[in-house]
Amino acid sequence: KKNDKIKPKGAIADGQEVTFKQALSMPTKAEAIGRVVSLALSPAARLVSQILAPAGRIAGQVKTLRERTPPAEGAGAAPAEGAPAAPAAG
Repeated sequence: KKNDKIKPKGAIADGQEVTFKQALSMPTKAEAIGRVVSLALSPAARLVSQILAPAGRIAGQVKTLRERTPPAEGAGAAPAEGAPAAPAAG
């Protein structure tokens, strides 16, 4: 609702008088805190991503190599589904 009885003319921000128009364009306290936290965490996030990127590449290459090479015969490979299990020696 519009209020015709109150007409804001100015505001106080950081102990200084500012016009009402300038006050409307300033961020709220929650927005300002969020911006500061984001700026503080940004370098840490960038550092972590740079540290983890080479490990991710190596893991991807190892996975690709593992998928390309067939398992060795009798190297502890699990029997195929539907194949009867070998009888136990006894």
